[in-house]
Amino acid sequence: LELQANTDSLTGLDSRAHFLDVAGKELARLRRHPTPMALVMLDLDHFKRINDNHGHAAGDTVLRQVALACQNALRQFDLLGRIGGEEFIALLQPTDPASAQATLDRFRRDIEETVFSRVGHVTVSVGFSRLLPNDTPTDVIDRADEALYYAKHNGRNRVDCYESLIESGALKAKEIVKGEVELF
Repeated sequence: LELQANTDSLTGLDSRAHFLDVAGKELARLRRHPTPMALVMLDLDHFKRINDNHGHAAGDTVLRQVALACQNALRQFDLLGRIGGEEFIALLQPTDPASAQATLDRFRRDIEETVFSRVGHVTVSVGFSRLLPNDTPTDVIDRADEALYYAKHNGRNRVDCYESLIESGALKAKEIVKGEVELF
Protein backbone atom coordinates (compact mmCIF):
# COMPACT_ATOMS: atom_id res chain seq x y z
CA LEU A 1 0.00 0.00 0.00
CA GLU A 2 2.86 2.36 0.80
CA LEU A 3 4.44 1.69 -2.59
CA GLN A 4 1.10 2.37 -4.30
CA ALA A 5 0.66 5.63 -2.41
CA ASN A 6 4.19 6.79 -3.23
CA THR A 7 4.24 5.81 -6.91
CA ASP A 8 2.56 7.23 -9.99
CA SER A 9 0.70 4.24 -11.40
CA LEU A 10 1.25 5.16 -15.07
CA THR A 11 4.96 5.98 -15.09
CA GLY A 12 6.32 4.23 -12.00
CA LEU A 13 7.90 7.53 -10.87
CA ASP A 14 7.37 9.11 -7.47
CA SER A 15 3.86 10.46 -6.96
CA ARG A 16 3.44 14.19 -6.47
CA ALA A 17 2.80 13.82 -2.73
CA HIS A 18 5.78 11.53 -2.19
CA PHE A 19 8.10 13.72 -4.26
CA LEU A 20 7.07 16.84 -2.32
CA ASP A 21 7.54 15.03 0.99
CA VAL A 22 11.06 13.91 0.08
CA ALA A 23 11.90 17.31 -1.45
CA GLY A 24 10.80 19.00 1.78
CA LYS A 25 13.20 16.76 3.71
CA GLU A 26 15.99 17.64 1.27
CA LEU A 27 15.31 21.34 1.82
CA ALA A 28 15.58 20.82 5.57
CA ARG A 29 18.89 19.01 5.03
CA LEU A 30 20.06 21.85 2.78
CA ARG A 31 19.58 24.30 5.64
CA ARG A 32 21.94 22.23 7.80
CA HIS A 33 24.42 21.22 5.08
CA PRO A 34 24.44 23.63 2.11
CA THR A 35 24.73 21.68 -1.14
CA PRO A 36 24.02 23.10 -4.61
CA MET A 37 20.74 21.63 -5.89
CA ALA A 38 18.27 22.45 -8.64
CA LEU A 39 14.55 21.87 -8.92
CA VAL A 40 13.31 21.09 -12.43
CA MET A 41 9.84 21.40 -13.95
CA LEU A 42 9.36 19.63 -17.28
CA ASP A 43 6.29 19.69 -19.52
CA LEU A 44 5.59 17.95 -22.83
CA ASP A 45 4.86 20.44 -25.60
CA HIS A 46 1.41 20.27 -27.22
CA PHE A 47 0.52 17.05 -25.38
CA LYS A 48 -3.22 17.61 -25.89
CA ARG A 49 -2.64 17.21 -29.64
CA ILE A 50 -1.15 13.77 -29.03
CA ASN A 51 -4.22 12.64 -27.10
CA ASP A 52 -6.61 14.30 -29.57
CA ASN A 53 -4.90 12.97 -32.72
CA HIS A 54 -3.66 9.56 -31.57
CA GLY A 55 -5.77 8.65 -28.54
CA HIS A 56 -5.10 8.47 -24.83
CA ALA A 57 -3.39 5.07 -25.04
CA ALA A 58 -0.76 6.59 -27.34
CA GLY A 59 -0.46 9.56 -24.97
CA ASP A 60 0.07 7.19 -22.03
CA THR A 61 2.79 5.39 -23.98
CA VAL A 62 4.56 8.70 -24.64
CA LEU A 63 4.36 9.59 -20.93
CA ARG A 64 5.90 6.24 -19.97
CA GLN A 65 8.68 6.64 -22.56
CA VAL A 66 9.46 10.20 -21.45
CA ALA A 67 9.54 9.03 -17.82
CA LEU A 68 12.03 6.31 -18.76
CA ALA A 69 14.13 8.81 -20.72
CA CYS A 70 14.15 11.09 -17.65
CA GLN A 71 15.31 8.23 -15.46
CA ASN A 72 18.07 7.41 -17.92
CA ALA A 73 19.19 11.05 -18.20
CA LEU A 74 19.36 11.69 -14.47
CA ARG A 75 21.57 10.12 -11.86
CA GLN A 76 20.29 7.38 -9.59
CA PHE A 77 20.28 9.68 -6.54
CA ASP A 78 18.34 12.51 -8.25
CA LEU A 79 14.63 12.59 -7.38
CA LEU A 80 12.07 12.32 -10.16
CA GLY A 81 8.30 12.46 -10.04
CA ARG A 82 5.19 13.06 -12.09
CA ILE A 83 3.10 15.85 -10.71
CA GLY A 84 0.16 15.40 -13.03
CA GLY A 85 -0.86 15.24 -16.65
CA GLU A 86 2.21 15.70 -18.81
CA GLU A 87 4.25 17.52 -16.16
CA PHE A 88 7.25 16.07 -14.37
CA ILE A 89 9.43 17.37 -11.54
CA ALA A 90 12.99 16.54 -10.56
CA LEU A 91 15.46 17.46 -7.86
CA LEU A 92 19.06 17.35 -9.05
CA GLN A 93 21.54 16.98 -6.22
CA PRO A 94 24.30 18.01 -6.01
CA THR A 95 24.57 20.16 -9.09
CA ASP A 96 25.46 23.65 -10.17
CA PRO A 97 23.41 25.62 -12.72
CA ALA A 98 25.84 24.97 -15.60
CA SER A 99 25.82 21.20 -15.03
CA ALA A 100 22.04 21.18 -14.65
CA GLN A 101 21.68 23.16 -17.89
CA ALA A 102 23.98 20.74 -19.77
CA THR A 103 22.16 17.64 -18.44
CA LEU A 104 18.72 19.05 -19.20
CA ASP A 105 19.72 20.28 -22.68
CA ARG A 106 21.06 16.79 -23.50
CA PHE A 107 17.82 15.22 -22.24
CA ARG A 108 15.72 17.71 -24.25
CA ARG A 109 17.66 16.90 -27.43
CA ASP A 110 17.30 13.15 -26.79
CA ILE A 111 13.52 13.54 -26.54
CA GLU A 112 13.41 15.71 -29.66
CA GLU A 113 15.36 13.11 -31.66
CA THR A 114 13.30 10.12 -30.46
CA VAL A 115 10.63 8.79 -32.77
CA PHE A 116 7.69 7.76 -30.61
CA SER A 117 5.59 4.85 -31.85
CA ARG A 118 2.36 6.00 -33.58
CA VAL A 119 3.10 9.63 -32.62
CA GLY A 120 6.39 10.63 -34.22
CA HIS A 121 8.47 13.37 -32.67
CA VAL A 122 7.70 15.02 -29.33
CA THR A 123 9.38 17.97 -27.64
CA VAL A 124 9.63 19.14 -24.04
CA SER A 125 10.03 22.50 -22.35
CA VAL A 126 12.04 22.68 -19.15
CA GLY A 127 12.47 25.28 -16.43
CA PHE A 128 14.69 25.03 -13.39
CA SER A 129 15.88 27.00 -10.40
CA ARG A 130 18.57 26.50 -7.82
CA LEU A 131 17.49 25.81 -4.26
CA LEU A 132 18.22 28.41 -1.62
CA PRO A 133 18.73 27.57 2.07
CA ASN A 134 15.58 29.41 3.23
CA ASP A 135 13.32 28.12 0.43
CA THR A 136 10.04 26.42 1.03
CA PRO A 137 8.99 23.88 -1.60
CA THR A 138 6.52 26.48 -2.89
CA ASP A 139 9.29 29.10 -3.36
CA VAL A 140 11.52 26.96 -5.56
CA ILE A 141 8.64 25.36 -7.46
CA ASP A 142 7.28 28.82 -8.27
CA ARG A 143 10.66 29.92 -9.65
CA ALA A 144 11.13 26.75 -11.71
CA ASP A 145 7.55 27.12 -12.97
CA GLU A 146 8.25 30.72 -14.07
CA ALA A 147 11.26 29.48 -16.04
CA LEU A 148 9.11 26.71 -17.56
CA TYR A 149 6.39 29.18 -18.58
CA TYR A 150 9.06 31.41 -20.10
CA ALA A 151 10.30 28.44 -22.15
CA LYS A 152 6.72 27.64 -23.23
CA HIS A 153 6.03 31.23 -24.30
CA ASN A 154 9.35 31.72 -26.06
CA GLY A 155 9.46 28.92 -28.59
CA ARG A 156 9.05 25.70 -26.57
CA ASN A 157 11.53 22.81 -26.85
CA ARG A 158 14.05 24.62 -24.69
CA VAL A 159 15.58 24.70 -21.22
CA ASP A 160 15.56 27.89 -19.16
CA CYS A 161 17.13 28.64 -15.78
CA TYR A 162 15.23 31.09 -13.58
CA GLU A 163 18.37 32.76 -12.23
CA SER A 164 19.79 33.24 -15.74
CA LEU A 165 16.49 34.77 -16.89
CA ILE A 166 16.57 37.20 -13.94
CA GLU A 167 20.22 38.06 -14.59
CA SER A 168 19.56 38.74 -18.29
CA GLY A 169 16.49 40.88 -17.52
CA ALA A 170 14.12 38.51 -19.35
CA LEU A 171 12.17 38.04 -16.08
CA LYS A 172 11.75 40.20 -13.00
CA ALA A 173 12.42 38.57 -9.65
CA LYS A 174 9.32 37.98 -7.58
CA GLU A 175 9.23 39.25 -4.05
CA ILE A 176 9.03 36.31 -1.64
CA VAL A 177 6.34 36.85 0.95
CA LYS A 178 7.26 35.04 4.14
CA GLY A 179 4.53 33.74 6.37
CA GLU A 180 2.37 32.33 3.57
CA VAL A 181 0.54 29.15 4.40
CA GLU A 182 2.41 26.08 3.15
CA LEU A 183 0.02 23.52 1.66
CA PHE A 184 2.39 20.56 1.56
